[in-house]
Amino acid sequence: QYAGWTIPEGGKDEKSPVKNTADAAKKGKSLFASNCAKCHGPLGKGDGPDSKNAADLTDEYRTELNPEGVLFYKVWN
Repeated sequence: QYAGWTIPEGGKDEKSPVKNTADAAKKGKSLFASNCAKCHGPLGKGDGPDSKNAADLTDEYRTELNPEGVLFYKVWN
């Protein structure tokens, strides 16, 4: 785990309470643009203007490192 992203015990096994809907995706896209793109870039490649070492979120290896519970925790917190 990276500094600042310590997931609590059992956190990786959590499930997001947010339903997978078009409305949720639209809201998520807006939240990503305002809170994440400055580091991760508009396409999630880790090339945003404020990036120092932001992860490339399109890297398939990230799926293994970040199951649903980890993603939910990072986004929620």
